[in-house]
Amino acid sequence: MSVRHRDHRHVSYMIIGNHIAPKYEDVNRVYRPRDIINDTRREFGITVSYTKAYMAKNFACGLIRGKPRESYAKLPVYCHVLEMQNPGTLTFIHTNDDRRFKYFFMALGPSINGFVNSMRKVISVDSAFLTSRMKGTLLIATSQDANFQIFPLAWGVVDSENDESWTWFFQKLRLITGDTDDLVIISDHAKCIKNGVRNVFRFAHHGNYTYHLQKNLKTKFPRCDVATSFRAALEAYTVTEFESYMTALCSEKEGIKEYLLEEDFQCWARAHFTGIRYNIKTTNNAESINGLLKSAQELPIVDLLKYIRGMLQR
Repeated sequence: MSVRHRDHRHVSYMIIGNHIAPKYEDVNRVYRPRDIINDTRREFGITVSYTKAYMAKNFACGLIRGKPRESYAKLPVYCHVLEMQNPGTLTFIHTNDDRRFKYFFMALGPSINGFVNSMRKVISVDSAFLTSRMKGTLLIATSQDANFQIFPLAWGVVDSENDESWTWFFQKLRLITGDTDDLVIISDHAKCIKNGVRNVFRFAHHGNYTYHLQKNLKTKFPRCDVATSFRAALEAYTVTEFESYMTALCSEKEGIKEYLLEEDFQCWARAHFTGIRYNIKTTNNAESINGLLKSAQELPIVDLLKYIRGMLQR
């Protein structure tokens, strides 16, 4: 006790990191810097700063999972083994002019076979931010079987969401799905996704996630009962029925018609949509997968792919 100082210099972040490293072996376990502070105080009677606890967490994760930058160097070898052990698997790595990582695409063989032979040709796409030190964005493409079960199809890791990254992802996805008139891609209202579909697919149809449009409509016109009329117009089967509901909706308040005209009716209205999207009006399938991967989004890229592969195998 006589050699302790107020800043506890002898209790470095490396000593704490070595002590707590086993707690990060389970990816699904949530162990934040605040938990490190509380456990250090309870076990050793020492109060450490949040900065030291955060550095200890990063050090412990590096001991268990390796450094994120080194994980990218292991990616080509991992993809080679993955394709060898899973026949039909497709992986692509795209680098920039400096030979640095830029894009990645993965679709496991069983997922490809299942989609081609048994799934409805409706794909929901979504994205999620990666929280590792190297950042990035995870792209997800899922479908749905006849029993309304989620069927993950393809995965991508890109630098950010933009026209170029989504176009590259859709180019690789087209190798699996083809470009046919019965293919439908559902997404949110991101313009980069819409542009990516337009750049890659000539015959496939693109539909918008209708919940966001309804939510924005309620936010923009808060004192009007627009939800009921909008859902009725959305789910109408004939153009005549759609126009009747739209007339009632637009009469609620001035400006609703102009706002809805900003979005093409073919992207959200059932009566005007030229493809077959079945019951899929949202991207909930892809967002559900995002929820499952929430604890893995801070992993280095190879560990993230291992986690996804393990999840699919289970």
